[in-house]
Amino acid sequence: MSNIITLPNPRADWCYFLDVDGTLAEIAQTPDHVEIGDTVIQTLARLIDVAGGAVALVSGRTLADIDRLFAPLRLSAVGQHGMEVRGADGIVTHPRELPQGYGVIRAHLSDFAAQIPGVILEEKGYSLALHYRQAPKEAMAARAVAESAVVPFRGDFHVLRGNMVLEVKPCSTDKGTAVRDLMSQAPYKGRKPVFAGDDTTDEDGFIAVNDLGGLSIRVGINGATSAQIKIGSVDELVNWLSQVPSVAPIPDGSQAADGRRR
Repeated sequence: MSNIITLPNPRADWCYFLDVDGTLAEIAQTPDHVEIGDTVIQTLARLIDVAGGAVALVSGRTLADIDRLFAPLRLSAVGQHGMEVRGADGIVTHPRELPQGYGVIRAHLSDFAAQIPGVILEEKGYSLALHYRQAPKEAMAARAVAESAVVPFRGDFHVLRGNMVLEVKPCSTDKGTAVRDLMSQAPYKGRKPVFAGDDTTDEDGFIAVNDLGGLSIRVGINGATSAQIKIGSVDELVNWLSQVPSVAPIPDGSQAADGRRR
């Protein structure tokens, strides 16, 4: 996709779907070392208010981990790349059971991580993440192990390549399907969606909002993407989100709150 050069002015009558790591927070050596700054918390709290609650975090992390990072906020959120979804009503949906093969795949990845210093296996409940940021020379080996582990269960599980991480998850859902589901619910329904992410695990989200006539933003200028816009940093995105006006613009010819024509 050809990228739009500049970000448009953000609006209060849009809805916002935001990735976490690399998008609202800088990448750290391990997931546990990631921190959410006070400015981000304050920006999100204000955005929730001015956008009528139409804000959701969309992450590979678990919902519990998202809540820990963003406390005291408790936002609508998509966890584990769509395997867990908490809507604006606070109700959480998730699969009743996983496809067969999860335990076998986990064992393969666990054996590999145990043998290679710096490689970490993160078990999330409905998905697995093989982190190799502290062992970058093992990237090809990690990819080979992850891909071979899912071969017997192809069609049920697949591998997503992220930023120095390999995510193994069921094929049944992704960030894009989760965003589409939320878009059918209040307060997102009828709004223009914005999706911001930073790596290949966010491409499904970019594609979904593009199809829905929304705005897709990639944080990071390197690499091919389906996102319409590339920006340079987490700070640039947070600053843009902070500029959402307190009042949604009124279309030309419509009535203002006091009944007068604009």
